[in-house]
Amino acid sequence: MSRTAISERLAGRPLDEQFVSDLLTATVPEPRLRQRRLAEARTMLRAVARPKPMKAASPQERLRAEFGHLGDNIRRITRLLEHSPGSLPDGVWFDAGELSAHWDPRARGTEQGRVGWYFTGRRRALSELVSWLSGGAPDGRVRVVTGGPGSGKSTVLARIVTLADPDLRKRTPVDGVPEATVPPTGCVDLAVLARGRSVSDVLDRVAAVAGVDLTTTADAQRLDVLAGLLPAWPAELTVVVDALDEAADPEGLARALRRLARAATGLRVLVGTRPGPRNSLLTACGHDAHIIDLDRRPWLDPDDLADYVRRRLLAADDPHTRSPYRNQPALAARVAVAVAERAYPTFLIAQLVSRTLTDSDTVVDPSREELSRLPGTVADALDEYLFRLGPDHHRVRDLLAPLAYAHGTGLARDTVWVELASAVTQRTYTLADLEWLLSTAADFLVEQTVDQEETHYRLYHQALVDYVRSAHDDHLVERRITRALTGLAPICEGRPEWAKAPAYVRRHLPRHAAAARLLDPLLDDAGLLLAAEYGELSTAISERNRHLTKPDSRSTWFHHVLPHPGEEPSRRAALLEQYARQFGFDRLADDVAHVAPHRSWETPWAHLGLDNVYDVHGCCDGNIHAATVVETGGEPALVHSGHGNLVVRRLADGRRLARLGTDHPYSSEVDFGDDWFAHLAWVYGDGQGAPNPFDQGVTVRVVASGQVAGQTYVVAGGYDGAVRLWHLGPAVSCAAHERTRAAAVDSWKSSPRFGGASWIQGAAVVDGARPMVVAAELGGDVHFLDLATGSPAHPVGKHPGACTRTMAQGTVGGRPVVLTGGSTSDVLRGCVQMWDPATGLPIGEPMLHDDEVRAITVTTLHGLTVAVTRTHGGHLSIWDLATRRLLRHRPTGLISTWGALTLTELAGRRVLVFGTQGGSDTDPDGRRTMISGFRIDLVDLASLEHLDHLWINSEVLSVTAAEQFLVVGCMCGTLALRFGDILVP
Repeated sequence: MSRTAISERLAGRPLDEQFVSDLLTATVPEPRLRQRRLAEARTMLRAVARPKPMKAASPQERLRAEFGHLGDNIRRITRLLEHSPGSLPDGVWFDAGELSAHWDPRARGTEQGRVGWYFTGRRRALSELVSWLSGGAPDGRVRVVTGGPGSGKSTVLARIVTLADPDLRKRTPVDGVPEATVPPTGCVDLAVLARGRSVSDVLDRVAAVAGVDLTTTADAQRLDVLAGLLPAWPAELTVVVDALDEAADPEGLARALRRLARAATGLRVLVGTRPGPRNSLLTACGHDAHIIDLDRRPWLDPDDLADYVRRRLLAADDPHTRSPYRNQPALAARVAVAVAERAYPTFLIAQLVSRTLTDSDTVVDPSREELSRLPGTVADALDEYLFRLGPDHHRVRDLLAPLAYAHGTGLARDTVWVELASAVTQRTYTLADLEWLLSTAADFLVEQTVDQEETHYRLYHQALVDYVRSAHDDHLVERRITRALTGLAPICEGRPEWAKAPAYVRRHLPRHAAAARLLDPLLDDAGLLLAAEYGELSTAISERNRHLTKPDSRSTWFHHVLPHPGEEPSRRAALLEQYARQFGFDRLADDVAHVAPHRSWETPWAHLGLDNVYDVHGCCDGNIHAATVVETGGEPALVHSGHGNLVVRRLADGRRLARLGTDHPYSSEVDFGDDWFAHLAWVYGDGQGAPNPFDQGVTVRVVASGQVAGQTYVVAGGYDGAVRLWHLGPAVSCAAHERTRAAAVDSWKSSPRFGGASWIQGAAVVDGARPMVVAAELGGDVHFLDLATGSPAHPVGKHPGACTRTMAQGTVGGRPVVLTGGSTSDVLRGCVQMWDPATGLPIGEPMLHDDEVRAITVTTLHGLTVAVTRTHGGHLSIWDLATRRLLRHRPTGLISTWGALTLTELAGRRVLVFGTQGGSDTDPDGRRTMISGFRIDLVDLASLEHLDHLWINSEVLSVTAAEQFLVVGCMCGTLALRFGDILVP
């Protein structure tokens, strides 16, 4: 792609992924490097909605209109246009706004907004890090730069990071700097300021640089997925994480970084952090971590402090500073030695004292005792500085107080800051007071950050936060902040409209409420949970749980309730209701309907646990391998598998009606009356002994239903290898089977323990001239059983393969047929065999597949009776049953061990629904995304186009569609969904 073509493209329309892909193909010849750069560009392009450029904008202006809101990362895109093919340099990936607010001023040893280069010394620490960065292969050990508050940890890391970036290196004075302290360009890939960030937030940034997409990966699995994929990364990566001790979960982040460093042989991790209580953070980074303690020798040199203060006093690089020591090098040197002696070993004290001295109108006389009274602690240095402001120093402290408690990027210059200052100090402040603060000499205590094109303010060092907080009762302040933030949300119809509240309220109210121990009432407000940010909510809940004396339901389950970040509003609402129902937070689920009536789907009820934990509603149905829907007294009911029996639930609300196969099936359940009854008709077992008529004693694997002569039957088969037929209806109609039932009971009592030949994998109730039940075993045997007696109607058939996995029934040419699906004899391929129940014989040759068939459903398409099949590897196929010809085929890459497949109708489209448990998904452009976790996927029947997916917090074993419901059977229970028309396009 020529420069002319690039310019024409920029002049024509905005950048998109295809253009960036073409551009990288032209400029980056090495495939793996090109793939990584494409992943980076995609992450930036998808990060936020792109604003439309002005019509008259130049190509470069168009580029900035597209990417300017991404802050420092605009360099990554502009660099693509400025270098010829094959010469694209490396650069450091900074988060938007953090370069100007943190890394750049720290690297220069000055405050934000001031010019000049005052960095000096730290030769031993820098030399060790440079040697490590430019040496051989990474050794799996985390490098940790540590020290007390103000020891210069961030300065050392920032020096490494900025010198490693090609663009920043060009404007950094390195003449006369020892070569051993200057890192090679390109040796750092990612720089992260961990302040306030969650573990997932940092992992997302590492993944983005490595080209790993974690957007569809659950939080709890992100570290596992990233640790599994990073070892395959073809190039070395270096990640620098500063202020780890200020992260939302410092120890959790330290352990995550340690694991990544050990798992990925090409990953280097450099961390800056305070040691933590009893060196807990250093230990979390690994017992074998290489520690560089800036407060100890050999990494600490007193001369470094003196040289730093001398440079600041002379202010040679900053003509705007009015230092009275300018052009007085001898005086500056003497004063610097005295300041360094008092500040030792803390650079922050030296910075604060030197700022006080340069802002003074007069110089200090080195011969007087005044130098001996210079501050020796951060608190004393700040007191000294603020007292110089005269009577206004109390006003400054009051206005800085909200910043000491602020989360994220801080506070904007707006009413939120004003309201919090008034609430915390119990004095009234206005926006005019903020203008005054930011125009006084106290402005250097505050740093500016840019968040979504808005300037925010925060205290520029954690030691300043500690200082301001020391004058307050933290718990009392957090309660005042929580009440003030809550009051900033507008009220509509008696409830807060959180979506219209200020951004800081939506993002950070939960964190403040957790610290104030006022979070619980807010967790029942669906409006707040939907308006809040996932990471902040998750962190707030973790903080809440730390205050508990003993676990409760929220501490156990609520972190599973929060919908996954990145979802659109209607889906977030649907997921919130779904997860709230699952874990028993019904009041919250009910509230979702009030705040989001047009959500993508509804969850009327759920009886679903997690990780083999029983349902929080008190049910313990176990693995729901199969389910069917029948009529009970004029309303639909769900019959699904359970622990050795069948569970009957009312479909509308999930209330349990009966447990068939127990001694007291209707005990403590709803009274059906005389119009409905479930009666065991017979039990059949092909093996030694006679099966228990009622209790399988093991998992029920198959449940199917059908009507014959107006009567409803349910057939069940399980891992004991027996088939049981239940007759559902008025008690008088079920009495016809009393004889066969009694015979089954007598046979069981007089026979040895039953041992079936193989598990039952499929069953069907088939109407016809001779109604029967057809059942298939795992080993491939197909049984044709008389409906009335349960005796064999035909000799046992044999599926043409090593095993049978599934069964379906339908009608072809006016006659009933059944289909068995599974593997072929060599196990490597799959097949589907059609059978004639009237004769018990196979119909034609098997329909061959490239993989084992796990699920079948029969329907009509364009006037044809077709079978839709799904294999273990995710291949979908449509077969014309009249000709047994393949009509359509699509490989999805979505894997499932179980045979969950059904057909429903959504927004006028017939849609296939099935469960998946991993694999990869391919979008329309051919890009593949790794999938981890459990979900159900929706595919258009006519085109086999993938429409959507829904995450489920348990492995999906079965799906059943009826009456606008989709019932999902899982490893730990059942979940009922009701779809809206907006779910699919």
